[in-house]
Amino acid sequence: MKSLKYLVLLLSILLVREHSLAQFASKEDKLNFAEKITKVKFWTCIEKDSSYVFYIEAMNAIKNVLNRKGYETEQLFYYPSSGIPVDRWRKMTIGNLPANEAYLEVTTKIQFTAEAKTAGSNRNVAAISDASGIVIYSHNAPVDGSVGAYASSAHAQLFLHSRPDSTSTQSMIFSHVKEITSSDIFEAVSRSLEAIPRSKNPVQFSGTAGYNKSGSVAVEISAFGGYALASSMSVSVPRQEYFSSVLFAPNAILGFDLAFGISRSFDILMRYQREDTRFHLNELRFVDHTDFDVSMNYFLVGSNYNLRINSMFSPYIGLCVGGVTVVPKDNNYRDAWYLAMTGCVGLKVYLSNHFGLRFQTEVIGQLHPQGAPFLYTLNSYVTPINASSNMFQMNFSGGVVFRFGK
Repeated sequence: MKSLKYLVLLLSILLVREHSLAQFASKEDKLNFAEKITKVKFWTCIEKDSSYVFYIEAMNAIKNVLNRKGYETEQLFYYPSSGIPVDRWRKMTIGNLPANEAYLEVTTKIQFTAEAKTAGSNRNVAAISDASGIVIYSHNAPVDGSVGAYASSAHAQLFLHSRPDSTSTQSMIFSHVKEITSSDIFEAVSRSLEAIPRSKNPVQFSGTAGYNKSGSVAVEISAFGGYALASSMSVSVPRQEYFSSVLFAPNAILGFDLAFGISRSFDILMRYQREDTRFHLNELRFVDHTDFDVSMNYFLVGSNYNLRINSMFSPYIGLCVGGVTVVPKDNNYRDAWYLAMTGCVGLKVYLSNHFGLRFQTEVIGQLHPQGAPFLYTLNSYVTPINASSNMFQMNFSGGVVFRFGK
C-alpha cells in the first residue's frame, strides 16, 4: 500500500508539472495576451549550440501556428559576432517591445536515442540554417549500426515588456516543453505552442504578404527543361478505311510553372510547356506530306500535393488538365487545339528559403476522340488526317524554383 501511495504521488507530480508547463502564468495573462497582442517576434535556436543556427522546420512551425492563430510574426536573429552577450541581447529585445507585441523564444533539440523506436526517422531528419537562410547541413543517423531513432523536443517561452502588476522590465508569461519520440521537429515545435490562444483581433493575411491564413507559401515560380521520349498515335484518312501511325521523335522540352499555396500540402498550379519535335507519318494512302517539324504548346491548370519530408526535401505528385495547340511547320496544314492532361511525380530540394531545384517525371497526353480531325488542311488537294487514338508521352525534366513569401 505504501509503494502504491508513492506511485500515485509521483504520477500526480508529473501530471501537474506537464499541466503547469503548458499553461500561462495566470488565466488573466492568457486573456490579456489574446486581446492585446497582435504581433509576435520570435527567435529559435538549437540547444547548447554556440553558433545559434536553427532548424528551418522550427521557423516554419512557429510561423504556421502563430499565423493560423491570427498573429503577425517577425523572425529575429542573434549574431554572436556582434559582441553582445545573448542574455543582454534578449533583455534589450524584450525591453524594446511595444504594448501590442510579444517575444517568443523556442529552443529545440534532436538527439539519437536507443530508447526511441520510431521507424523511418533515421536519415536527413532536419535541415540546419544560419541567419541568412542558407542550409548548412542535415542531421544523419549514425552509421555504426546503432539501434534506435531520433527524438526531438521544443521549449517555448513567451515574454512581454512588462505586466501591469509588476515593476520588472520583462516578464515570462508562458512556458511549455514538448518532447516527442520522432525526428519531426515541426511537430514538436507546433505542439509546444498549441496552448497559445487565438487572437481576439486576428491579423488578416493576404497572399501578397507572403502567407495565407494557414501559413503556407504564397507564390512559387519554376522554370524547367528536359527530354521527352518518342511517342506515337494511330491515324486514318477521312471516310476511308486506311489506317497508319504517326511517330513523334524524341525532343527537348521547356516551360515554367506558377503555383499558389492554398495549404501546407496543396498548390494550385498553372503551367506552360513547349515541345519542338519531328512528325513522321508511316505510309498512308492519299497522303503525300509525311515528314515535317511540329511544335506542341501545352497550357495547363491543376494541383500538386506536397509530401514535405522537411523544409529541404519535398516530394510531390501532380495532376493537370488543359489544352494543347499543335503547330505544323508545313504550309499545307494549319494549327489546331486539342484537350490535354498530365500526371507527374517529382522532388523539390530547397537550398534556401527562396531558391531550390526541381526534378520531375511526367506523362503528358493529347486526347483525341475517335475519328476526329488531327491535322486540318489548308489546301483542297491535300488529304486531311484523322486521329484514331490518343497520344501519350513520357518526359524527364529538371529546373529551378523561386519561392516568395517564405
